Amino acid sequence: MGEGYHRLDGLGMKERDEQIILLLGGGLRHKIIASRVGMTPSGIATRLQKLREQGKIPVTRGRNRDG
Repeated sequence: MGEGYHRLDGLGMKERDEQIILLLGGGLRHKIIASRVGMTPSGIATRLQKLREQGKIPVTRGRNRDG
């Protein structure tokens, strides 16, 4: 498996994507999401890009960190 998977824990690709989307919606950083789903941070970035291209998550332009 590609895309930064560094261990297999029984989750299929669809289930892993659903978990990534939920954790992302919860406001977690990529590094934390990666550790929870068994991927590398760079693998998460690649997977998020593919999910955006598929329309499963909205395309964002970043956050305003002035607050």
